[in-house]
Amino acid sequence: MDRPPPAGCRTRRIWLLTLILLIGAAARIAPLTDNRFHPDEALFATLGRLIITGDDPWLSETSLLVDKPPLFYYVLAGGISISWASELTARLPGLFASLISVALVARLGWLLWRSGAAALLAATFYALSPFAILFSPTVFADPQLVMWLLAALVAVASGRWGWGGLLYGLALATKQSALFFAPLVVGLGVVQGVVPGLRWRDAGRWAGRFGLGLALPLALMLLWDVRRGAAVSFWTAGVEFNNPGRLARSTEVWPRAWAWLGWLRYVAGTGFLSGLLAAGVAALVPVEIVARRRTRGAATTLLIAAFLIGYLAFHWLVAFPVLDRYLLPLVPLIALLVGRGGALLIGWLACVKPSLSAGWRALAAPGLALALAVPAWQAAHSAYPVGGDHGAFDGIEEVAGYLREKPLGTVVYYQSLGWPLHYYLYDAYLYLAPIGTPAALTDDLIAFGEDGAERYIVLAGWESPAEVLDAVRRAGYRAVPVLETTNRFGERSFVVYRIGRGGWQRAGD
Repeated sequence: MDRPPPAGCRTRRIWLLTLILLIGAAARIAPLTDNRFHPDEALFATLGRLIITGDDPWLSETSLLVDKPPLFYYVLAGGISISWASELTARLPGLFASLISVALVARLGWLLWRSGAAALLAATFYALSPFAILFSPTVFADPQLVMWLLAALVAVASGRWGWGGLLYGLALATKQSALFFAPLVVGLGVVQGVVPGLRWRDAGRWAGRFGLGLALPLALMLLWDVRRGAAVSFWTAGVEFNNPGRLARSTEVWPRAWAWLGWLRYVAGTGFLSGLLAAGVAALVPVEIVARRRTRGAATTLLIAAFLIGYLAFHWLVAFPVLDRYLLPLVPLIALLVGRGGALLIGWLACVKPSLSAGWRALAAPGLALALAVPAWQAAHSAYPVGGDHGAFDGIEEVAGYLREKPLGTVVYYQSLGWPLHYYLYDAYLYLAPIGTPAALTDDLIAFGEDGAERYIVLAGWESPAEVLDAVRRAGYRAVPVLETTNRFGERSFVVYRIGRGGWQRAGD
């Protein structure tokens, strides 16, 4: 544990933390406009627009999926309110949440181990982690979830259990997966407050304050859900949409392990760096057990490490989808362990070479920043397949611009592009019609094809058009491509077909 630093040292650390925040901000701002929305982002942004435009402020009338708690949607709506049709402003809540999280990681590193070195190293790692960088300019709930969880951890580590309960409740009001982190929030507060001895009177008082703080956001969530009056509660929708309801099958165990490891390598950007850090974190556990087993700092390290292992094992062995965003809340915890390990290593090196003690401390954070500089740069240029879309939806804005020029009541058929089209054609007076089956498309054209409305089909480049075009032919029509877009890799991204009896030319003819 560091001794209380002199004033000059504190000032230097403040300046270093400010520099880390500025570098982290630059890395997060750079990719803000690189990518179009992932389908889930398009869904969330559409729901936010429904709120802020007043079309459906309670999300009670929409047919779109509402499977997240209310705070996420209303914070998102606040960002969208700056410019209703802008992808950029919809991404601002995630960006600011990620930047606040860098500062919270630094504060938590100090509170847990009273080590300036641990705080700076943890903040440096989180600021430059490609995983954290690439999720910050997205419309997913996860950056906001991480911010509220870290704020709750800071509160309980400071002994402010009422605030801890309130902030943890705000995490729950952002995304239901905050439930997984309840043992960590409570456990960390207990370790920080009662090690080495537990007084049950204090524990009861803390639990009461935590419960009171938690009650307010939970009550507001319940009132919101009741006010919606929707047929399906957001909580039920979330469980039904995301709960796999089973364990991984024996044939899935090792493929799932490799898939999770494939995502984890982007925590530090490369497999080598991530593996090196994983080895260091793994070595930290026996060091804490053997050398510092009765200290509060050691207990904190072991608790965080145990939670990381348990969380990963649970998501590995339960058949949840292997999604990168499920790992984002672990990145600040990994950063904290990196900070703790680095601080212990600095202390050991200072013992070996006392004359270089100040040098070891001064070079630690810049050295870590240098090691992560290239991965952070690549993440800032969207070079890793983490976070939002990375090219699959290039051209969707061109498709939307083309269709917006069509007459009132134009029918647009689609297969898998419902959520993106609902966002990019939000205020266009078009009728979006999902293609349930090819046979259903044939029946629809036979029944309504002569009603005078123009009809188009939008297919993504990865969708085979054969069955859809055959269904059009069976109805006595033909579908002619009138617009084709390409992504940043030169591959076809979208094709727009016009349906009719004839009388127009193929695109490019």
